[in-house]
Amino acid sequence: MQDKDGGFTRQPDLNFSRGELTEFLDYWRSKSRERNFPTRADINPREIERLLPWVNMYDVSPEGEEHRIRLLGSVLSSNFNIGDLRGKPLSSFPPLLASRARKGIDWVLETRGPIRAVATSSSIPGQEFQGTEICAVPLSDNGQDINIVMVIALLEKHKIR
Repeated sequence: MQDKDGGFTRQPDLNFSRGELTEFLDYWRSKSRERNFPTRADINPREIERLLPWVNMYDVSPEGEEHRIRLLGSVLSSNFNIGDLRGKPLSSFPPLLASRARKGIDWVLETRGPIRAVATSSSIPGQEFQGTEICAVPLSDNGQDINIVMVIALLEKHKIR
């Protein structure tokens, strides 16, 4: 029997199955330069244009407050038909997606670095038959405090142009 979160787990390595995620991680590292983390302003959407439909960003809230949705790529927003959720709490997501987003953010905050996570089934309706792989990375306005988590979430069988 499948567990309720589709086997969503953090992987101890950053050896991505999807080359696009390895490329994104290299891009994030190049933007960090001499700092611990790049800023949101360091990330140029034109430089990662082909990944934009899969980009999701979350504002990290102070201790005890719920994290907020900053940006949803078109893959999530169109497949869930959930409208504009910018500025809304994670609990605005469908439960499985909210749980995964919360876990991913918490893992990034815990490790203070990029993480790789996989799920044996997608949280996107109609796509449950395929797995998901994510790369989640921290962003910081001051180079020390993580205030945004950026996530690229790719379905295992979807081709990126």
